[in-house]
Amino acid sequence: MRQLNSSYRSPARATLRDARVQAFKPPLVAPPPHGFDGGVVLGESKRDLRLRHSRYWEATDRFDVTAEFQEKLDGPYIYFGPLYDHFGHTMAEMVHRLIPSIKIFGKGKFLLVDQIGRTRGAQEPTVPKFLRDIFELLSISLNDFHIIGDNSIVSELHICEQGSDFGGGPKEGYLGYLSNFVHPRLDARFRDEKYGEKLYVSRSKIKSGGVFLGESYLEALLEEEGFRILHPEEHSIIFQMHAYRSATILVFSEGSACHGLELLGEQAVGMCHILERRENHREIFRRVISPRAHEFYQLRGSINLGTRIEKPGGWKPPGSFIFISVRLRRPGRVFSFSRASQVRKFQKICLF
Repeated sequence: MRQLNSSYRSPARATLRDARVQAFKPPLVAPPPHGFDGGVVLGESKRDLRLRHSRYWEATDRFDVTAEFQEKLDGPYIYFGPLYDHFGHTMAEMVHRLIPSIKIFGKGKFLLVDQIGRTRGAQEPTVPKFLRDIFELLSISLNDFHIIGDNSIVSELHICEQGSDFGGGPKEGYLGYLSNFVHPRLDARFRDEKYGEKLYVSRSKIKSGGVFLGESYLEALLEEEGFRILHPEEHSIIFQMHAYRSATILVFSEGSACHGLELLGEQAVGMCHILERRENHREIFRRVISPRAHEFYQLRGSINLGTRIEKPGGWKPPGSFIFISVRLRRPGRVFSFSRASQVRKFQKICLF
């Protein structure tokens, strides 16, 4: 086990000369022992372990000792990390060098590392829109980053430790960086604009992934109680962050949208609830949401119906299913949870 320092009050940082950077081998993100085969080639020293890509506060990346490096880049560059077109994973484990790097190294050109063989330059369509929106909020233009998809030697590369990661959550002191850097920018953009005092973040319009049976019915009940329904895929990540901060009561249907809180600081949101979908993600989401909320509650007890609707065209690997599973809520637990946590009074019994 390669346990990292959980404090971020003095984040590790380094300026590397002739840094070797490996493009990631596919699949970039996968359960151990796969995934994260690439990145900045670092060793096993205490400092290097803190600088490497981590999960659960442990270094999780791997490197190919036989790799050849034929490309050369003249620095300086600042290391952003992997380029990956998935909202939840990017927010949970790719963006958390960005703001500390700006604070430590100042503005510069950021280096994003793609999967091997896909060098594409800083063309706008290659970067997910949510990531471009974050760059724009932080005054980073398309000219301020570079994408590589081949093993490269970078003449000068600045790198700092992740402030948070998948599974481990934010390190001590990191949320202060976010409060001081992100919140004033959101305040300046939205000023006193409010979206809704009570907000339900729904999965009912997503086109793939796990879903809840009867979620539209739950939405109707919550609307009766004055909740506004937000479908995150219809809004920019910047607007989502603003909406979450402006709500007094915030309810998430568990999923990637919860990671929209990742760049918000300590107690940025009010009372926050999550309607659980996967037992093995319970602690992951608690570590993301709890330090950012004044109060935090989790509703457990949904039933996995195990339904799969496949894409047409014959057998596909599990990652290609449109719906991996469908969950059913236990009505009694929804009602008792809602009464206890002030989401809904439920004056009458309603069943799905």
